[in-house]
Order: sequence, then structure tokens, then C-alpha cells
Amino acid sequence: NSNFVLKWEIDNAAATLATGKAESGVFNEGGFKWTAVVERRADAPFCDKAEFSLRCDVDHNLPWTCEVDAQIFVLRRDGRWIAFTSKNHFCFADVNSVWANKLQPWTTFT
Repeated sequence: NSNFVLKWEIDNAAATLATGKAESGVFNEGGFKWTAVVERRADAPFCDKAEFSLRCDVDHNLPWTCEVDAQIFVLRRDGRWIAFTSKNHFCFADVNSVWANKLQPWTTFT
């Protein structure tokens, strides 16, 4: 059992996110490799939305699972932390290694 926080800081976030996608480096925590991605979804109906995903991987080809309780916060320009998601329980596994969050307004990140 592990308890840790992944903190992904994007230098010059407005310019980086203007490309429509940003991906973190790899975080090695709790025996797993974690990658965070935020991607603009212009195909979302009625407005510009973004999807946040968290990927989990390992360094071997054996079956594996990892259960997590994840909650995502975004630090706004004005210094306020806002909850991007509620707390979610998810089971990562060798057959399901990506947790994709519901679409959120793109302005959440800018």
C-alpha cells in the first residue's frame, strides 16, 4: 500500500496547452510508472472541452493490477486550487492501463 501525490507542473501552461495536448514526464511512484495527459477535445458537442487521463504501467510483461483512489486538482492563475474531479476509485491492470476523466471545460486549465 502506498499513499503519494503526483504534482505535474507545466511551464508556460497557456502556450503549452495552446497546442491542444500536454503530457507529463514519467513519475515512478509506488512501483509503477505514471503519466498524466490533458488533451483538448474540439469534437465535444456544443463547447470546447478537455479530457484528463492518467496512465499506469510497469517494467515487466507479467499480469498486474493497481487499485487507486484518484482526485485531480488544478492550480489556477489566481493561486486557487480547484477540484477538477471528485475522488474516483479505479483499478488499473495490464488490460486496462488508462483512466480517462469526463470532459471538462477547457478554460479549467487556462
